[in-house]
Amino acid sequence: MANFVDSQGNRISGQSVSVRVGESLELGLWGPSDFQGQPLTIDVSDPTGQRCIDIASIFSTTDRNNTHFFRVRGLREGTGRIDATTRAFQVWDTVSLTVGDGTSQIQELVRALDDGTLHINRGDANVIRAVANGSATLGIDDLIVQLLNNLLMFGDVDVMSMLRRGQSQHGVVVGSRVICKAVDIQGYRGIPVRLRPRETVINLIAEILQRFPAGQFDLGFPRPVGGATGFHPADDVFFSVPDQATAQQCWDGTISRPLSAMLQPARDRISMAMGLSPGTFNVMYPDGLNHLHVSVTKYPRRVTT
Repeated sequence: MANFVDSQGNRISGQSVSVRVGESLELGLWGPSDFQGQPLTIDVSDPTGQRCIDIASIFSTTDRNNTHFFRVRGLREGTGRIDATTRAFQVWDTVSLTVGDGTSQIQELVRALDDGTLHINRGDANVIRAVANGSATLGIDDLIVQLLNNLLMFGDVDVMSMLRRGQSQHGVVVGSRVICKAVDIQGYRGIPVRLRPRETVINLIAEILQRFPAGQFDLGFPRPVGGATGFHPADDVFFSVPDQATAQQCWDGTISRPLSAMLQPARDRISMAMGLSPGTFNVMYPDGLNHLHVSVTKYPRRVTT
């Protein structure tokens, strides 16, 4: 029979665990399969046993020593339980769950840094901590903070870079302050942004787009090579970069492409994801190697009602 365990492998069956809104907690399920070898389902339920996904989200992390480890991230205040069930809906183990009050959006990013679900270079981590502590000279646009928190609800986020002073939306200088309005995402839920296998990266980018908050964004899609001179059209997945002149435009940031110019099969999948996303995507272009560039749009469109 299965047993829930804490992050150190200690049995916690029937006990209580707590997490705060925006915080995540690592737990494990020892013996994660039924007698036929089918994996057990781990779900969050309300106190009566009805599935309740708005209290907390669950995402897998790793498997070791016959234990399936996962993280529980609090989404709203409330009580419930975490169940391990068979395909016949038999509950094999359970722990009680309490989700406590939350913190600000930027403090949630600090918690993600602390619990290891937000992977980022030390310099940008220091920027996040400084902004959370009320820095007078550094800032991060609320839409970028919200995007990262939305993604973190469902898995680890791997960020290549955020703040780069004076480099377009990465570091907008406003008086004595530098505001980060862009982020380069190089992985999500343990899957790196790489163009092979092609279907994997298309589905990954589509999933990320569906997590966007309401707002206007520009997107730089990954391409097989970076730099001002590199191009390899045979390996393009999202937009074609057929020659060195186009590669130079990508490097200079002077290129834009309509969704209709996106290559298939990416175009259909990305179009569907954008239609399901709360976000609005104004400018799209081929960008660089192994990352999705996201920026708060520099020239927002006027919204009419």
